[in-house]
Amino acid sequence: MNYKEILAGLLAWVLPLIKELIENKIIPAIIKRSYEAFDKKANDVIENLSDLLEKIKSTDDPDKKNRHLQGFKLGVAIIEAVGNKLTQAARLLNKEVVQND
Repeated sequence: MNYKEILAGLLAWVLPLIKELIENKIIPAIIKRSYEAFDKKANDVIENLSDLLEKIKSTDDPDKKNRHLQGFKLGVAIIEAVGNKLTQAARLLNKEVVQND
């Protein structure tokens, strides 16, 4: 038995295990970490806007309240725009998958 045959036999045995590991452990872990990072970022934005809303409610100075309100409205508009963009992208991508099945 030469080295090529030994290596081929070893690879034939190891490659399916590596593929299974990648598919069952590594890819799900990457997806989970990506979701968690995105979720944390979204929660931070929502929390910041909630804090700003509290400032709006508790501020007596009309000029300061107006500035906080403008920032709040801008933040909400950004969330809506990003949400709509992500929703449209998800629909388009899902449609492409269905068409190619």
